[in-house]
Amino acid sequence: MGTSVSKLMCNRLERRKTPLFKSRRDAPARILTKPEPLTVLEGEPLVLTFTLEGLPQPTVEWFVEGSALLPDDNHTIEQPTQQEVTLKIPKPEVSDSANYSVTVTNETGSDTASVEVTVIKPAVEEEITPDYEKPEESKPVGQAPEFLLSIKTQTVLPGETADFVCEVTGEPSPHLSWVYNGRVLEDEGRYMIFEEEGLHHLEVYEVCPEDVGEYTVTAQNDHGQVACSAELQLKELPEEKKPELQAPKFIVAIETVEATEGETATFTCKATGKPSPELLWYKNDKLIAPEDSQFTMTYPGEGESSLVVVDLRPEHDGTYTCEAKNEAGSVKCKAELFVDEKPQEKNEAPEFIKVPEKVTAREHDNAKFLVKVIGQPKPSVTWLRDNQPLQDTDLYHLETFEDNYCFEIKDTEMEDAGPYTCVAENTEGKVSVNIPLVVNAIPRDERLSESPLVLKTQEETTPPKFIETFKDISVIEGDTLTLTCRVTGLPRPEITWFRNDEEIEKGPSIVMKHEEETVKLKIPATTMEQDGLYRCVATNSAGTDSCEARVDVQGKTEAPVFTRPLNNREVREGRPPSQRSTGKVTLLRYHIIGVKLYLNDQPIETGVHFKLEQRKGLTGDMVHNLSIDVTQVKDAGTVKAVATNKAGEATSEARLDVEEKKEVPKFIKKMETIETVENNPASFSVVVSGKPKPHVTWIRGDEELTASDNIIMEVDDQTHTLTINKVSLDDAKVFTARAKNPAGQVACNARLKIVPGKKPTFVRKMSDALVPEHGTAKFDCKVTGTPAPQVTWSINDKELEPSDNIVMDFSRKDSLYSLTIKDATPDLAGEVKAVASNSGGEVLCTALLDVRGKAPTFVEAPVKCTVLEGYTAEFRCVVDGQPAPTVAWSKGKWMKIQDGGRYTVTADLNTGEHILQMRDIKNKDAGTYTVTASNEHGSEQVPATLMVTDKMEEMTDWKSQLKHREATEMAEEDEEAPWQVDLRHVEVEEQKSPSPEEEKRASPPEFQRTPYVPFQKRERPELEEGETLTFEMAPREREELEQFQRAAAPLTAAAVPEDEDSLGYTRPVKPVELAETDEQAFIRQKAKWQWTVPLQDQAVKERETAKFQCDFSVPNVRVDWTVAGEIVESSPKYAIQSDQHTHTLLVTKCRPKDATQVSCSYGDISTEANLVVQPVPAEFTITLEDTAAKEGTDAVFTCSTDDDEAPVQWFVNGQPISPSDRYRITSDGTDHTLTIADVQPGEDCEVTVVVGDNKSSAKLTVQEIEADFLVPLKDQTAKENSTVEFECTLSIPAKPEKVRWVIDGKEVDTSDRSRYETVVDKEKLKLIIHTVSMEDAGEVTVKVGDKDSSAKLTVEELEAEFTVPLSDQTVPEASNVEFSCELNIDTDDVAWFLDEDKLSPSPKDGIDISKQGLQHRLSIEDVSPDDTGVVKVVAKGKSSEAKLVVEELGPDFAVPLKDLTVIEKATAEMVCELTKDVDKVRWFVDDIELPEGDRIQFLKDGLKHKLVIKDACIDDEGVVTAQIGDKKCTASLFVQGT
Repeated sequence: MGTSVSKLMCNRLERRKTPLFKSRRDAPARILTKPEPLTVLEGEPLVLTFTLEGLPQPTVEWFVEGSALLPDDNHTIEQPTQQEVTLKIPKPEVSDSANYSVTVTNETGSDTASVEVTVIKPAVEEEITPDYEKPEESKPVGQAPEFLLSIKTQTVLPGETADFVCEVTGEPSPHLSWVYNGRVLEDEGRYMIFEEEGLHHLEVYEVCPEDVGEYTVTAQNDHGQVACSAELQLKELPEEKKPELQAPKFIVAIETVEATEGETATFTCKATGKPSPELLWYKNDKLIAPEDSQFTMTYPGEGESSLVVVDLRPEHDGTYTCEAKNEAGSVKCKAELFVDEKPQEKNEAPEFIKVPEKVTAREHDNAKFLVKVIGQPKPSVTWLRDNQPLQDTDLYHLETFEDNYCFEIKDTEMEDAGPYTCVAENTEGKVSVNIPLVVNAIPRDERLSESPLVLKTQEETTPPKFIETFKDISVIEGDTLTLTCRVTGLPRPEITWFRNDEEIEKGPSIVMKHEEETVKLKIPATTMEQDGLYRCVATNSAGTDSCEARVDVQGKTEAPVFTRPLNNREVREGRPPSQRSTGKVTLLRYHIIGVKLYLNDQPIETGVHFKLEQRKGLTGDMVHNLSIDVTQVKDAGTVKAVATNKAGEATSEARLDVEEKKEVPKFIKKMETIETVENNPASFSVVVSGKPKPHVTWIRGDEELTASDNIIMEVDDQTHTLTINKVSLDDAKVFTARAKNPAGQVACNARLKIVPGKKPTFVRKMSDALVPEHGTAKFDCKVTGTPAPQVTWSINDKELEPSDNIVMDFSRKDSLYSLTIKDATPDLAGEVKAVASNSGGEVLCTALLDVRGKAPTFVEAPVKCTVLEGYTAEFRCVVDGQPAPTVAWSKGKWMKIQDGGRYTVTADLNTGEHILQMRDIKNKDAGTYTVTASNEHGSEQVPATLMVTDKMEEMTDWKSQLKHREATEMAEEDEEAPWQVDLRHVEVEEQKSPSPEEEKRASPPEFQRTPYVPFQKRERPELEEGETLTFEMAPREREELEQFQRAAAPLTAAAVPEDEDSLGYTRPVKPVELAETDEQAFIRQKAKWQWTVPLQDQAVKERETAKFQCDFSVPNVRVDWTVAGEIVESSPKYAIQSDQHTHTLLVTKCRPKDATQVSCSYGDISTEANLVVQPVPAEFTITLEDTAAKEGTDAVFTCSTDDDEAPVQWFVNGQPISPSDRYRITSDGTDHTLTIADVQPGEDCEVTVVVGDNKSSAKLTVQEIEADFLVPLKDQTAKENSTVEFECTLSIPAKPEKVRWVIDGKEVDTSDRSRYETVVDKEKLKLIIHTVSMEDAGEVTVKVGDKDSSAKLTVEELEAEFTVPLSDQTVPEASNVEFSCELNIDTDDVAWFLDEDKLSPSPKDGIDISKQGLQHRLSIEDVSPDDTGVVKVVAKGKSSEAKLVVEELGPDFAVPLKDLTVIEKATAEMVCELTKDVDKVRWFVDDIELPEGDRIQFLKDGLKHKLVIKDACIDDEGVVTAQIGDKKCTASLFVQGT
């Protein structure tokens, strides 16, 4: 068993390797699988699935028991894929048991498969009866199926195999069927069904998502069936971990940088994202290449980058962008780099403006030195003692704030007393100041009592006791507060001060003293914040005591004072906050109620743009800061700070200048060429940006325009508009808009094209109009003119205005103006005027409006009728209109019904009814008839429907419709009649009437007026000579319609035999008017159809109108006109008119080509004539005229001919020309124009125009425009050695060779460009004189051709000024010093002084005075402290001073110590010599200072100092140091043992 199963599985696997469907080009339709015969219970779902193949795709048909199966509610046919079809029966019944088959078919074959389906009713449980009542019957042998092992839900990965396993018992052995989602599975393809060792398997190979769902196995035998189900689920394949993507995001964006030329600018940013983004840098949206040497890009970490721009230059100014991008996206951030020019600040040597006279400190207290130093550039400050810099941070503390410098000595000792030097130095000089420090020693008794634990006498202890206290006190703000008390106690108490229970710290502004029993607290300058409760606490080992009092600090009654006012600031527009855009103000610390800042007298409030800050300065003053973020031009103005208190106010003002960011003008919208008509307005506009706001100049040709009544110049923000209210032909030029600001200029231009104006002309005038009351009148006329004319309408000289009833239209395409008057009334009758006007003039056209009468209307329309064949039908209608309308009857579109034969057309004068009777009705008479009522105001049509029937009841129904007939009901019934549509297009032949051509023609719409349209030709056979027909009519009675059933006397005719049986319905006769008349007769003669007046030949001249006219014997017939064998209709070329018998054809503007035969026909009755056209040559009605045009303008030549179709040819100097930019040729009907653009001098010529054999000539003369001075020269005043510029503006651009400059009659030598420079910039002329001298003073003249302009030049002598003044000098003694200055003029009149003593060059004294160009120098060699003083230089009454400070040098070692070796017990002597005499030298051995005693002696002999060590020993050996101030010298001492 196991071997067979394995072999079976191998076979299955081999089959599984073969594709289920083979791909091939053409495959016959074939069914691959079908379900097994199936038995299901009634009501259980039934699913039959077949698989198929075939190419092309087969069609599928289902059959049940051989009959086609169609889908219904209980039978659903599906085809989920191209290879699978399914029949589903959700709730099968026993009647569904049948043979089901499927047939698949395509072009190459077909296949059929079937399956047997059995539907059984479920078994019904029988009632259990006692055994004794059960009849004995044989029990069937066997067992129903039962699952011992049910299939379980399978969860597998895609591509794996799912195995459903079950075990089932039953007798006989059950049959198993597997179903997936209602589809029976077969053992094939990816499905393997087998049994192995009693277990049943369904294996699904290579599981895919389509296999997911419910699987059911059903076991069935003769004793029943059982089923179980399980799911096949698909595990999700572990997804490949795709890298997480996250779009970049800046967490640190680049910020705007403002730096000075030459400095370094750095942009730094940081971005996050996944993957880490790449960072790219751009300048002005252009990528910065890594190899660009101007920039350095660094990337310190992921997502971080810096862009460094070194050695900034103005061209580095711009917008910088950093872009972060990765696979998920990109993001950018931008910032500006503003590169400022190096400030041209005046350098100044350092200067002390605040220095203390001395500094006093108590021993072991801190000593503070506070100075204020200014200078440019900012000086560096060092502190010295004995010329040695003090840099020990453990002993000294340095602090700097703005221009204030603080030097502090910690824990002062007595030896720290002495002078300290503060040195300030910058590139412009060096200055120093000495500040003495006084250190007060602590008395010995205080030293002993400093600690509470040290007592003078151990036995004496007394607790502290205040024997004198301080009282409540009031003090003015800024005054000194002193609190004094006396306290006793032993040991000496420690004193602590408190304010509002907070300990008071000793500081520069708070002095605490404790001398003997007296204790003091001193505050030199009290502030409002120091108000409060003061308490003094005394403590020693024996106890504590205290005293307290309140201090009230009252506001100072002095007005506030600014200790540092506002300073003027300059900043460029758009700059971020910087020192130059920040105003600072400092106030004395008086009681200030408030400080307010104003900009241009408007209060400043803290916000996004302005920021106000307040802080306490280093010196205790209050500093108020105003910061302006990103300054704007509108921020420029006066900044004012106002401080107020009760005593008054203080004001400080400064100027804030915002340099507008310069941007070259740029046209956002340029001018556009305009074409307009003479005398009309024209407007040019431009939109221009730039900073500062550009000034726009308008230029016409070469002429700068100025505002006037006719020329309007307007500015709205960035939009500049030039409007010329009334243009002339001279304005046809190039217009230029020039935008200029300090950053540059730009221009754009456009041309103004002017079409010569043309007075209005009525090409087609209005015609008189006759309309009925409440009708519509329409007048139209065609008017030409340039510009397009405006037309005003009036009736009886009263101008009309548009309204609901007055409509005025204009068709620009056709130049057609129309006036429509709706609901016309008689009061509108009269003369209608149309006045056309434009800038060239106005013309008038009139017509008459007559309002009378009434258009035809149907008061009572005919009703439809139904009659029996052979009977008589009758239509009646009543019409209204003024004048009385004529009534005509017709059938269809072509057949007109005339009185005669079977038709009787008559009118009842008494009732006003119009009647049509038709006898002997036949089936072909059925259809729609039309009755037309016409008068001079138009026509109206209504239909009448006739039905022919063979049913009497239908005819009776028709007769009953005549009762209570209402016109409105008739219209509604017609709309509802279902058969009316079928009758509208019935075409029947008419006896004894003309028949239309066989061509089908659409019938006109019913109940609708239609304009006259010529009918196509039709045949109308001649009628025989007419005979008199007499119709007899019985008297009609005016009876009610309800009595209609009574017998009526029929209408009879003598020519028609009377036949009572054939009579149809006859309308009863109204008896009222005809009561006295027994009968009436209507006699009508048949007409003869012929042309009574034929056409006549016509001969006309070219462009004239030919008129053909003929008369026909029968009125109001429609005729056809034929020209050259072609039927013509009404058009602008052919005008067709008909009036009763007369028919007219007008051929307008005849040409020789129109000569031909003309005919008029009615049916086959026609008349002909010939048209002869005599040619007439075209001639000029207006010839050319000589023209003179100014250079740069357009020359226009105009002529007119009498033939609007005759072409013209233009010639210039005998040469034919064609349209171009140079020559513009236009034609408007008979008017012809040549425009020669932009004529220039020397282009005189002869212009000729030719039409046919005629020609006209004229001459063109170009006039040269002479230049004139629009802006003359202006007088100038200049200082000596400066540059002066003369400028003027001409009306037109000048040629350089025609410009000459003259100064006092002498022509300027333009070759010397170092002195004179001339500029010719189109219409602007300039003369620039460099280094003006006194000889240049006089009259300056510029000559252009015969025109000249002069101005006066005044030269002022230059005063001496120190462009570089003297600077203070601080030098050490015995050095050389040099003072220098620079003047603005070259002069030798210079004197030097030292403390009012005039100095002269003296090599002996080391004084040298020199001059080089404009620079003057004073040098002094080997200066001494006696040379300290003020150095002054005087030049031409101007002077400059500077301080000379010669610093005395401190002592130094002239002869240093020398190494010494002595024998033990001997005397050692170490000697040094100083440069200056000092009292004492400090001696050290191995950095331990030696005390002077019996063995160690310090000897002095003049400048020599000696250390004597007697009885030297080994311990004396070491490095010996001699020290004076900060100077030291060392040597070694060696002691040898004995």
